[in-house]
Amino acid sequence: MDRKCTEMLECGHQCHSVAHQVAPKDTCASSSCAQMPCLASECASRKTAAIESDLCAICYTSTLAEGACVALDCAHVFHAECLLQVLEHKWSTLRISFNFLSCPSCRQPLQLSTSCPAIQTKIDALKVLQAKIENQALNQAEDQGILEDARLSNPDDRFYNKPK
Repeated sequence: MDRKCTEMLECGHQCHSVAHQVAPKDTCASSSCAQMPCLASECASRKTAAIESDLCAICYTSTLAEGACVALDCAHVFHAECLLQVLEHKWSTLRISFNFLSCPSCRQPLQLSTSCPAIQTKIDALKVLQAKIENQALNQAEDQGILEDARLSNPDDRFYNKPK
């Protein structure tokens, strides 16, 4: 997945998305460079605050121009490999948390705006796991009577109508 697209965007600048690959072993491919925002600082058509010389906000070791990137709906851009590593490592303690399914910069839910099937497949599988675990937790809470807690029905409480 570390190959960067060699095509040019409509604005004439280099595309920094994941390379268009055809081999079956390469799981990441873009159907169109039109999904990737331009990262050139002098580009008038930029739709993101990220520029080529910015460090990836996940690894902080190399610039966005140095690797294949993915853009999120929230307009943040990261190295594709860095985002994939975050998804593969999941939670780092025994406590299961799905905070890693949020943008590392703004904490909005992860939603790709560029096409990268390997990452999208991981996100989809993890969202299925999240729903399964949440349902099991709600069933357990119901069995233990936790859902009858007054805080869930008190409009002034922060837990009002939020059993999850």
